Amino acid sequence: MKKIYATIALMYTTAFVNAQWNGDTFVNLKITNLPSTQITVVGTHDGKTWVTFYSFSNEKYFIRAQLLDINGYKLFSDSGILVSENGSSFDTVFCITADAQSNLIVCSQYDKAGIQTTIINKISPSGEKPWGVYGVELGPGFTPWPTVLAGGDIIAAWNNGSIINYQKVHPDGSLSWLSPKIISTSDSIQSPSVIAHTNNTFGIIFQRSFDATNLTHLYEQRFDSAGNTLWADPLQFSNYGTGLFQYYEQILADHDITYMAYFGHPSGEKRYDGFVQRINADGTLPWGINGSPFADYSTSSDPYERKVQMTYDSASSILWAIAGLTDSSEVNSGISVQKFNAQNGSRLLGNNAKEVFPVSSNGERQASYLSLCDGEPLFIFDDITKKLFATKLDNAGNFAWSPTKTEIGSSTKRKGNYSFTHVYGGKAIAVWQEKRDNAAQPYAQDINCDGSTGVLPISLTNFHGSLSGGIVKLFWNTNTENNNKGFVVGRSTDGINYSKIGFVASKAYGGNSTGIIEYATTDVKCFNGNNYYRLEQQDLNGKSTYSNVILINNRKSFSMRMNSVYPNPVLNVLNIYIESAIMDKVSFIINDAAGKKVSQVSANISKGSNNIQVNVTHLIPGNYFIKLISKNFYENDVQHFVKSH
Repeated sequence: MKKIYATIALMYTTAFVNAQWNGDTFVNLKITNLPSTQITVVGTHDGKTWVTFYSFSNEKYFIRAQLLDINGYKLFSDSGILVSENGSSFDTVFCITADAQSNLIVCSQYDKAGIQTTIINKISPSGEKPWGVYGVELGPGFTPWPTVLAGGDIIAAWNNGSIINYQKVHPDGSLSWLSPKIISTSDSIQSPSVIAHTNNTFGIIFQRSFDATNLTHLYEQRFDSAGNTLWADPLQFSNYGTGLFQYYEQILADHDITYMAYFGHPSGEKRYDGFVQRINADGTLPWGINGSPFADYSTSSDPYERKVQMTYDSASSILWAIAGLTDSSEVNSGISVQKFNAQNGSRLLGNNAKEVFPVSSNGERQASYLSLCDGEPLFIFDDITKKLFATKLDNAGNFAWSPTKTEIGSSTKRKGNYSFTHVYGGKAIAVWQEKRDNAAQPYAQDINCDGSTGVLPISLTNFHGSLSGGIVKLFWNTNTENNNKGFVVGRSTDGINYSKIGFVASKAYGGNSTGIIEYATTDVKCFNGNNYYRLEQQDLNGKSTYSNVILINNRKSFSMRMNSVYPNPVLNVLNIYIESAIMDKVSFIINDAAGKKVSQVSANISKGSNNIQVNVTHLIPGNYFIKLISKNFYENDVQHFVKSH
């Protein structure tokens, strides 16, 4: 054991010498030199990325795993960790997840005396195998799907002939039930997916055959923590024809609600339509049998909707979705985006969604999962050039970057088997398979929320502040630092023009760290009214980047406030909601993002609640700040809004 730990310690020390994310997107980060297939990726809660893949050896396919930290350091050797000594004759699909301790959970199958048998393995971040080199055998079958419950137990479900088995595995690798439990119907059922809910309950989504054409309907059944069914019968939640061996991985849980994105055939038709469905804890379907349509396309000449990807912004109760569109010949392709109210399923970007890339011979196709940066969608896609790109959209579905896309895989070799992680520390990771030399191998590239690639100087999180006794205290953390000199603390009364009020030097040795560092400072001379704060992070080489802006209100001497502006983004008329303790005549000054005044209007304010309307039709699309000034010319409030197209 001592020898193992010494090897791991040396591995970490060597890896941290140079960051591995490469700003050169013709090069990228090669995960391994081994020929590889079936690349699968999962992010951890602390920003690491597990990459798993098959390699072929001794006439068998073996699963291996590599762990990347947030800066792209490979934490194991080039060939990674062998997940299990059990090999398979085929590179069949396997499924992975990660638990709260960042352990990798791998569900797969192997040949046992000529019978496909499912197994589950655990790999720790240090490369240990607490469940042994062979893992834990679950039972006959194939393609098991795992999910981690809130208490740490794991539910795995898998195909076994025309039925589905499921089993609970405890964190120590012991099985909860003497034999796997069974889901069966009068028809063949396949392709289970497991979703965790509250109180260690869970749901299993599966597909039930309804004719001889390999088309299925989608169902869910709910279970208590002991594995007993909660609904009298499985719930059918789609009457469109879905593919028997199509795994619909876009399944999300919000407490005891299941959300799922999928696509299928209308009865008797060739076209594909996309949906987002909501399933309540009591087995009801508030959005109807199929859910909320991605778009209202319905005729043979309308675009087909396929490969619907979805993610959930719990802060705003919004579901974002993107869909790959094709023409009826399924030759030309494009991408559209839609957002849904997660409560009632209403579509917020129009009945036919919002076009991101039109269906054309350019061939843009989304490549993997949809992620979120600050509540706005981020995704990867390829096109006819075989290059891989990333783009980010704003809250209205418009491009957020200029230029609108970033190349993250610039070679023109054929790519595939894409994966994309959720954002952590302002960064998401794309992984794919590509044959650049003589064999297909996995490559990876980071993409930052600002559209850049490569290691940022710092990963700054949790910038916040508090006010007590007229003194503002500011706090922030860094998860990583690279070549960091320190932070200039800036303050503003209007959110536009900032003055330096202090400097906080980096606590990291030499400006470099890979662990969490906490920072704090105070402002003892804050202004009455609004105080905007931001951090300017400075590199040792002179470059700077800025944090998000936070607002601290010191209102003890003010008698009115501008609570909100809406809608935001706005097209024509901006509503301003004001609370005032007095009657007053005020002015509203609108500045553009550069601080230039572009408009000014006046209004009479009554005591109490006021709703003032300002026409902004004449403004060009972009970011603006509206400032409230009283007749005595003191600045009372500033609000930010976006003028949409």
